[in-house]
Amino acid sequence: MQGRNVPCEVKGVMNGTIIVRRPRLRETKENFESTTKDSFEKVVAFYKGIAREYKMPGQEGLVRKLPSGQELKEAYFIFDEARDLLSAKLWIKIQHPCIGRVEMEGLTPKFQDIRNITSISVSERK
Repeated sequence: MQGRNVPCEVKGVMNGTIIVRRPRLRETKENFESTTKDSFEKVVAFYKGIAREYKMPGQEGLVRKLPSGQELKEAYFIFDEARDLLSAKLWIKIQHPCIGRVEMEGLTPKFQDIRNITSISVSERK
């Protein structure tokens, strides 16, 4: 998520999913994050039915691991006809496990608050 601890406001709980609102990063964007106990694969399968999956350039086939050895899974989905995330008006990032905070020690990321849940980050440009 962000490279610093960003405060957020819990908006509520829906079907066991915590709905969180993070502050605006830019005036033109709204960013929301929710989490679920559903598996990464189940969440990805759901969004494949309603949005177009976007493959991050250079990331296809790459397996990323946390220092613990646990695999870090990410998927991106675009909800409009945009070619990429920068031009999309509405897109999401799905990630498992959920990393609550990342602090940098020099050039090395130090992951903190790692939870065995799936996060869904929504980014909408107005």
